[in-house]
Amino acid sequence: KGVPDAFSYITAGAEWAHVDFAETWFPDAFVGPVSSLMRAMAGEIEQPETGLRDNLKTLGLVFGAYESMRGGEVVKVD
Repeated sequence: KGVPDAFSYITAGAEWAHVDFAETWFPDAFVGPVSSLMRAMAGEIEQPETGLRDNLKTLGLVFGAYESMRGGEVVKVD
């Protein structure tokens, strides 16, 4: 429920690009890997379905997006 997903980013040429999605995708894309990591840490499964590095990259991307929004500038995500 809510508004359709959209994604805006700045290109290497310093131009804004916008992508609209027909369906909601972000919550599932985030929840799946992070939930899997949390279940593995709790001992519910032996290891996450996705690699730990992928989970950390997902978190880094989210934190970078928040930092970019707060500062109103491009943030490099390592």
